[in-house]
Amino acid sequence: EGGRNNALFRYLGEFRSRGLEFPELLALANNFNVTYCSPMLPAEEVIEAVNSIMRYEPAEADAAPDKREESGEPDVLDGVDMARDAKAPVYLINQILESEAMGILGGASMTYKSFLALRMAYSIATGCPFFGHETFKQGSVLYVCGEGKGGVSRRWRALTKKYGDAPKGSFMLYNRSTAFKSGICMQRLADTIDRLKPSLVIFDTFASLSGGVEENSTTEVALALANIRKVCGDASVLVVHHYGKNAALGLRGASNFLNDVDFAYECVRPELIPVATFTCLKTKDGEFFHPMDFTGSPVPLGLYD
Repeated sequence: EGGRNNALFRYLGEFRSRGLEFPELLALANNFNVTYCSPMLPAEEVIEAVNSIMRYEPAEADAAPDKREESGEPDVLDGVDMARDAKAPVYLINQILESEAMGILGGASMTYKSFLALRMAYSIATGCPFFGHETFKQGSVLYVCGEGKGGVSRRWRALTKKYGDAPKGSFMLYNRSTAFKSGICMQRLADTIDRLKPSLVIFDTFASLSGGVEENSTTEVALALANIRKVCGDASVLVVHHYGKNAALGLRGASNFLNDVDFAYECVRPELIPVATFTCLKTKDGEFFHPMDFTGSPVPLGLYD
């Protein structure tokens, strides 16, 4: 724990030396805690660190004492040991979704991205195959939705009507506001994930949950993706993201959307045709799966007279 406190203290010292005051330092401290501290420091310790650095005038902050303590963790890992201890990839869904990995699902509007993400969630929640790919690990799914929660409930109802009911507690919709730039929001989400321990967390969409992240900024996108990875812990993560106006250019925004993830998928659908193609653009260690075509079809929900 001392290592985390000391790292935070040194980080804040740099910004205090530039003249930042308590509100700005607290925001930086919360983001640092979410991104770099594992496990995260309690909120009261973060505030205490900010109060401590505020005792120094800006000109003195760089000279604040370093209270470094031994963490007990090695500074480096030996390649011989790493090779000896290497393990095969563990999949939640064979060749599709790796355990403890983070990826992105991109596509233009109306290409069935959210439908596909929910279908993947249904396979994890029920243990049924994902269009011919075996589900190796059944577990719970947490769906973090920035907009259209009513639409998620109808789509989930359609899935259960078509394929069968999912176990109680296997699919959960996060019912609190989320903003990737907010330390408070991300801490609250982290607490929920730690309590529920889902196998998969889905964020739909990045833009609706970003809280003002500048998508063209490599720094801001890198920090947001790091925050997501941190708060999700050992769960696999799928982030749904839009393509730009020119879909041929791929994912909208900074290159981090592709570079900073373990896997990337895309959905492509020709206009006026209810068929979308699901393709792998990037995979960490496994083989690329063959592209799959999906057809959209209506499911009577029994909600209307």
